[in-house]
Amino acid sequence: MGGATSRFSETDWTKADGGFSPKAACIDGARPTPAHMIISLSKHSIVNQREFDVRDDQDILLYDTKAVDGTVTWFDVLGPGGQKLLRVEADVQRRHWDVFAFANPAFPGQQPDPDATAQAGEPLYKKARLDITWDSYHATLSLYGKDEQPE
Repeated sequence: MGGATSRFSETDWTKADGGFSPKAACIDGARPTPAHMIISLSKHSIVNQREFDVRDDQDILLYDTKAVDGTVTWFDVLGPGGQKLLRVEADVQRRHWDVFAFANPAFPGQQPDPDATAQAGEPLYKKARLDITWDSYHATLSLYGKDEQPE
């Protein structure tokens, strides 16, 4: 998917934790992979830009994405069994991506997002926001968590 030289061997994996806390949980709730893996995306059709199979280097289906009906840029991320894991709501320019989890709060006591829940018809919890720069070379991922300011 690109011609860049890999810098995988230069990565300090003790520091490259993606900022997740606790270190045992990824954005989809799964445990981190023990080593790097190659992931491929393949489109379901040539027309739709939101529906892909996501497979590992052993051709095992990890995720599936499905366009959300009635939207232009939103899609759901499904597990290999078809269970809904995440909903991604992107703006029309695809610069701001809000990630919601189905029935899986980011922290204890988190309330479902009222707008996303009303649109989905089931509880959706804010999980993360991805902001992509206009040149598309940089992005910031912000994870939602409990406000832990001292009282």
